[in-house]
Amino acid sequence: MARMRRAIADGTALPSEIEAFQKENRERTERVQADFRLFIDQLLDRRREPMFIMGMLGMLYQIVATGRERGIADADFHPDTIISIGGGKRRASARRLPAAV
Repeated sequence: MARMRRAIADGTALPSEIEAFQKENRERTERVQADFRLFIDQLLDRRREPMFIMGMLGMLYQIVATGRERGIADADFHPDTIISIGGGKRRASARRLPAAV
């Protein structure tokens, strides 16, 4: 990835290489998003089991937002669930986070 970005920046990448790179990037992004949606589904399905959930703010926000979209009430997780948040909101758009699910 870094090699291709350098080639694009210095003008040595062929148009066909750029197209293939962009296609691979799109496919990778789609796979990651699909895997993350599956992860959220599995996590929300198991919300009544005690869990330790650790993640970055953006990831946890997506879990909360998806739970809200599905009508999951606040405090619907097992009472022994622990959530640990890492990172800040750098590069995140300014928006108010909902209360924890």
